[in-house]
Amino acid sequence: MTIKNSEEMQIMNELWQKYDNNSLLFEKTASLEEKNRMLRAAALAARRDQIAMLGHNLESEAARVRMTKQLEEAKKEYGI
Repeated sequence: MTIKNSEEMQIMNELWQKYDNNSLLFEKTASLEEKNRMLRAAALAARRDQIAMLGHNLESEAARVRMTKQLEEAKKEYGI
């Protein structure tokens, strides 16, 4: 899955579209729930980026498995 098509990016895009891609409007009028949802989605997307940048040696593969498991646990916890 590419980062652009991840669930996290879909959530962030949905919220940005709701606020006409205007960060000031989002900051001033979004609910606390929407702001938390945006931050959680951004954090998960950043984690997915970190996983994608890992190398292909044995240490990196072990880290990839561990980080992917942590990402999936966080998605469950955050409801994404």
